[in-house]
Amino acid sequence: MKLVYWMVQEDLPLSKYESLCLLTMSLHTPNMPKNKEYTSYTNHMAAKEFLFAISQYLEELQTSKMLDSPFFSLMLDESTDRSLEKHLVVYATFLNSKGLGPPISQFLKLINVCNGRGKTTYDAIKHLMESRGLSTERLIGVSTDGASSKVGNENGFITFLKKDVPNLVGVHCIAHREALAASDASKKIPELLFVEKLENKVYSWLQNSTKRNSQLIALQELMQLETLQALQIHGVRWLSRGQAIERLVALMPPILTLWKNERKDSWYDKARIFSVQFCLHMFVDIMCELNKLNKQFQEEYIDVSSLGAAIDVTVNTLKR
Repeated sequence: MKLVYWMVQEDLPLSKYESLCLLTMSLHTPNMPKNKEYTSYTNHMAAKEFLFAISQYLEELQTSKMLDSPFFSLMLDESTDRSLEKHLVVYATFLNSKGLGPPISQFLKLINVCNGRGKTTYDAIKHLMESRGLSTERLIGVSTDGASSKVGNENGFITFLKKDVPNLVGVHCIAHREALAASDASKKIPELLFVEKLENKVYSWLQNSTKRNSQLIALQELMQLETLQALQIHGVRWLSRGQAIERLVALMPPILTLWKNERKDSWYDKARIFSVQFCLHMFVDIMCELNKLNKQFQEEYIDVSSLGAAIDVTVNTLKR
């Protein structure tokens, strides 16, 4: 069971469980069977049974801690996997039984949902709480991404939940709000949209050819630059856009040289436009400051009183 628990913590596939058992047996680890037999619990099916048992125990332990807490809150968001199935990820924040120390935030459940409607989310959360024996009387707050299906006045998830918990506090996730503000602001500057297209073009152009990657590395060494690879922007990762654009600025001299030599006239001419290069460097400065703020939003233990000052510092920095 310790082997299975370690594999799950390290995010290793259970298909490697038998090989790991053979290794520990060859090392004469105490309490391991001497031979690989069906009753030795070293097969793949035994690993699954251990995993389910451990999962059930940890779930019961978590539930007992939440029941001991005087109150708790939930954080939830939706995601769609590669098979286009919708999931609702739920986190819980609660106190220990004595009410001492910082709040505890833990992953609670990943729920399959048929759609993203407010009533569907409400039914899923209601069923989750009932299955865990959690009373809505102790629920004091819910944080969401602020979508209309979550906070809508008529059919929003928060609206349905407030019928059960009238004093519930609905919170629009601060990281989502910051991302929406930045997205709305960028729409007023068309060149910024082209900067993102330029970054995606550079990444795809390099990823599709090992020859180009080799040429890029050779050119960076010739220019006495740090050897770097292009990064891809991930829409669901807060920090990826700033990191990818910052990397693009560092790669711009060798990229422009390669495009000029390969006669990529259209992209070479567009990338050389002063307004594009100006926005590219300005975007890096902006995103570096926003990423600093995002990192503070994502800290495990946040001093709420310091957030206002952090936002003011960011705004003043951007104004300068």
